[in-house]
Amino acid sequence: MSESPTRSADDGESSRAARGAAAIVRELRAALLYLTGTPSERLVPVEVARGGAFFSALGFALGALVAGALLAAERVLPAPPVALGLALLAATSRGTLVRAAGRLARALLQSGGRASRLAALDAPGIGASGVVAVGALTLAKGFALASLAGGTLALAVVLAVTLGRWALVVQAYGSLPARPDDFGAVLAREMKFREFGFASVTAMAVTLMLSNAMGVVLLIGVGTVTVALRILVHRVFGGVTATTVQAGGEIGETVALLLCAALVGLARSLGA
Repeated sequence: MSESPTRSADDGESSRAARGAAAIVRELRAALLYLTGTPSERLVPVEVARGGAFFSALGFALGALVAGALLAAERVLPAPPVALGLALLAATSRGTLVRAAGRLARALLQSGGRASRLAALDAPGIGASGVVAVGALTLAKGFALASLAGGTLALAVVLAVTLGRWALVVQAYGSLPARPDDFGAVLAREMKFREFGFASVTAMAVTLMLSNAMGVVLLIGVGTVTVALRILVHRVFGGVTATTVQAGGEIGETVALLLCAALVGLARSLGA
């Protein structure tokens, strides 16, 4: 007796649903590994790109872990946990975002043409200019963390990590790849409107839900700096690379922290 057409259709739908769910799990796993600093050679680039849809949500989760640790530390430490905050923020990506920002600074100041600047992005170390850039970003973050405490500190950290990971998607989506076949090229090609839209909606929802009107300033501020960096990267390198995308995440996180500190300071001055 032949198999029922209805049953065959149901089995086919179930099989497609199972494959779709398995793909989402792989993409989510790849996104988490990428955001937490797993070397690119151990990742499947296409899965990371499609996992970009989850970058903002995973940033929220990572930021919440850091915020919880800082709130716990505040109860036992005699001074604001600035150094701990800086260490934990860097640890969320195992330092990859920080190093990328340093390499980007070195490459931007590299003499010569586009080829030499692209080569500088991949060279080991970050050079003197990279050290200065990383130092400036660290001081900026430290200043912001020292200006915050308690609930405002936790809120700022969560929003900064969320928006920093959203900035990765903004850097990659719709960009030109500086090289035709590297990890950054796959991110630029495979991070489609689905990934950009989902990550952006998540970032906006989290930011506006947690900070109301302040969230509008944060979204505009981080978005403006991220787009400006993207324009600069295209002009200097001809497109994005894996390093420039990650550097955008570090810069976005720093801008978000600074804006949070500035807005909290403004609110305090107006309420005084």
